[in-house]
Amino acid sequence: MGEKKTVNRTKDQIEAERKKIKKIQDFIKDLEAAGGEVPAGLKKSVNRFLWAIDKGLDVADEAENVSIWLKKVYEDLYAVCKAGATTDGIYDDDQYYICKAQIDRKWQARNIDAVLNWNNDKSLVRRLWDRWKKDLADLIFSWGKDNAKKQIQHDPKFTIDKDR
Repeated sequence: MGEKKTVNRTKDQIEAERKKIKKIQDFIKDLEAAGGEVPAGLKKSVNRFLWAIDKGLDVADEAENVSIWLKKVYEDLYAVCKAGATTDGIYDDDQYYICKAQIDRKWQARNIDAVLNWNNDKSLVRRLWDRWKKDLADLIFSWGKDNAKKQIQHDPKFTIDKDR
């Protein structure tokens, strides 16, 4: 069987690739401004590819932020264990490791909470929502507007309620 190849790129490498695609997009705009024709499929593909790169970079940024936040949570919890690991005023290594084990035992639940919990404003899904909600609203609005235009073209009696 063939080997499965994986691509592991750094953020800087991805940014460099994004700049190359952006140059293609700028070239397409210049070509159209000069009166040239560019296939709609090519423009759409380039735009979607740039959009996907941007969203991928957003996910990477926010995942890094969540990772930093989660690391701080663990450091704080371990510090509480260290401070509380005393027996009769004497530091007890066993108490510290028992406390640390109790924290570590819940790592999956804590990490899932940090990634998927909508109610946790520091979770990855919540951070991405906060970052993308305007883009999504614009996308939905433009989609609705485009569909209304198509409806008007097919049915001249169709009107848009301007009071909405």
